[in-house]
Order: sequence, then C-alpha cells, then structure tokens
Amino acid sequence: MAIVCPECGREYDVTLFSFGATVRCECGAEVSALRPHRKRAPRDDPRRAPVREIARGADRISSLILYSDLPEVDIRIAIERLRDRSRELFPGRDWFFRAVYEARFERLMEQWGRNRLD
Repeated sequence: MAIVCPECGREYDVTLFSFGATVRCECGAEVSALRPHRKRAPRDDPRRAPVREIARGADRISSLILYSDLPEVDIRIAIERLRDRSRELFPGRDWFFRAVYEARFERLMEQWGRNRLD
C-alpha cells in the first residue's frame, strides 16, 4: 500500500511509517499514514472528459427544467439525446444513467410542477 503526498502526489511505502510517524516529502509537505491521501486524477485528465460531458449535459437539462418555458416534449428530447450519448460513451451502463440522472430529472420535474418522465 502506498501513502500519497497531499501536495505533489509522490508515493511512499506504508512500511516507512511507524504508528503516528510522519515523513517529510521532497516537496516539503508532511505526509502521515494516519491521514492518507488518495492519488487524484488531474482535472484536465482526458480520461475524465466523457464524465464531464455527461455531467454538463445533465446540468443543462436541469436548468431547462427549472428555468425555461420549454414544453415538456422538448425536455424529453434533450434527455433522450443525453441518454444516447451516455450509451455511446459508457456501453452497458444504462443502469447508472437511470439511477442517477433520470431520477434527478424526475425529482426536479415533480418539485417544479412538470409532469413525470414516464
């Protein structure tokens, strides 16, 4: 198991740490096994682009539900397009779109007086 520096992401083997001990990283940060940090993907990591694309689309649809006067049919079309794009980017993961995004859209439509999606 590796303990990751919270500042630079450099990894240190867990065997370097005795209980309660800390290590000073080369970048100057204090690294502790008691407060482990996970290695994070950088925000501009191209592997995250499809996730950001779907999230932006879902935010746009949520805004349409909340702030626009579009007819329900147009909102349904936007949801269908986002679902299709999600299927392209994440084949076999339809359940995730239904569980997260469709549930979100249904809840918003109920709370803001629009009809249900089904």
